[in-house]
Amino acid sequence: MYMLLFKCFVINCIFGMIMHSYNGINFKKINSMKIFGVILLVIGLIGGIIFGIQAVGDSETFTFLGLEIAVSSANWTPVIVSGVVALIGAIILMVKPKN
Repeated sequence: MYMLLFKCFVINCIFGMIMHSYNGINFKKINSMKIFGVILLVIGLIGGIIFGIQAVGDSETFTFLGLEIAVSSANWTPVIVSGVVALIGAIILMVKPKN
């Protein structure tokens, strides 16, 4: 239950920051590729946060000779894919449009 509330809080904070940063920008002058880059970046960041929290939660710990050892049984593929999507979005945002 707490994890779901935390995910909703994180998504709401990210969405609020994005909308606040675009306050006062003339959207008619924004390139469609920039919008696509922002969408990819946001989806990648949100996916990385959500899947990262799930992956960290899937790790198990056990004690061996007084040492606590963590074993990860998580699937890290969604985290990696989310990171790649966010990276592609960031690259699209940094590329200068051709006139």
